[in-house]
Amino acid sequence: MSIYVKMVDNFMSGWGDADGKTNLYVVECDTQSQATQIKNAAAQRSEMSSIRHLAKCPKGDTRTLVSLKQFADLGEIWTGAL
Repeated sequence: MSIYVKMVDNFMSGWGDADGKTNLYVVECDTQSQATQIKNAAAQRSEMSSIRHLAKCPKGDTRTLVSLKQFADLGEIWTGAL
């Protein structure tokens, strides 16, 4: 079962595909350990806010754009030494 870590990406919100929207950056994780690593990494990034673990992937609507990423595809800045 996947665990999702959702955060608001304040840098990407409001332009590009998220023009006029809030960009939700969501990372799909396979384990609680991965989710904790992503949550901790996000907390260190000034452009990320409203960081939460979720059991289901959030869906976008007229006010949000969901940018879904897989843990395995992220770089070391996110994944650390797992």
